[in-house]
Amino acid sequence: MAGYAVRAPDYGSTVMTSTARYTTQDILDAEAYVRGQALTRHGEGATALTADQAAPAVDLFEVAVGFELSEEQRAAVNRLLTGGHGVDTVVGVAGASKRTLMEACRIGWDATGTTYSGACLSAVGAQQLAQASGIPARTVASWVQQIRRAAGALGTERTYALPGGERLTLSEGDAVRVRANDYRSKSEQGPDLLNGYRAVVSEITEDGRVEVTWRTRERGQDDSYVSAWLMPAQIAGGALSLGYAMTIAASQGMTCDTSLMYGHGANAFAAYPGLTRGKKENHLWLPLAVIESEETRARLVRRGNAWGAPSTPMRTSSGRPGRTARSPTCSTSLRRLW
Repeated sequence: MAGYAVRAPDYGSTVMTSTARYTTQDILDAEAYVRGQALTRHGEGATALTADQAAPAVDLFEVAVGFELSEEQRAAVNRLLTGGHGVDTVVGVAGASKRTLMEACRIGWDATGTTYSGACLSAVGAQQLAQASGIPARTVASWVQQIRRAAGALGTERTYALPGGERLTLSEGDAVRVRANDYRSKSEQGPDLLNGYRAVVSEITEDGRVEVTWRTRERGQDDSYVSAWLMPAQIAGGALSLGYAMTIAASQGMTCDTSLMYGHGANAFAAYPGLTRGKKENHLWLPLAVIESEETRARLVRRGNAWGAPSTPMRTSSGRPGRTARSPTCSTSLRRLW
């Protein structure tokens, strides 16, 4: 599309068949927006505590956990509590007690009546954040559900108790995944429900039964839609989960319009199927701090400055230069999280 694809400067090995790299205008626009937001919200005073309010929170935390924070840890907590930046980050190696430090922040926020919550990629991560810090957390999929509910896109809802004390809230309109095989066709009780099916909750009854509907296609025929009912006991046994996000392995064989993939930790063999699920768009997201060293970032910033304004380095909340990524093709975009 004329005016949409943008040539990026040549970079990397020159022995490749083609060294041409391209990005898309929406990526450039997103970079400008993110940079503007980072600069605009820097020091905006969001939930900023005073030094006198932060100090007792740190002291109380140290008494509760039985050890003193290092100077670096104390500086991180003070930054989060008193910095007042709309976007802030804590970057540290594994085992640096990042989640634990959030308990000190929670104490300070509680004392000042601040509202807070956590978001994690996995249910385990959300559980660990809550256990380590006392901050209520949920998965990204669960937050997407909440956003859709607030927007009026979901209907009747019901909460089910799950094994291990977990709870699952379902609403009409939710995207869900089937987590257990149910071969109903053998007993002529309806279509089979197979582990891995992605469906939509089409109805929830007063007695807790849930109807799910999914799309199917027979060879040589148009798409059709099939529905099946699940009993409350099946859902309580773990037969369903929210289906807004899934692992790469679980997505294999699936086709959708747009695929969003968080690729940290995925090798080339795993990344390929993850980046081929979308018919129209596939987007790969990577954490900048993991995939680029300080030396590499500095080199990319210098190259970006030579290119022009769209690559002007951003300042992350940690004070180091950051950069959102260029898209290698027009249909598959690479995005780094900074």
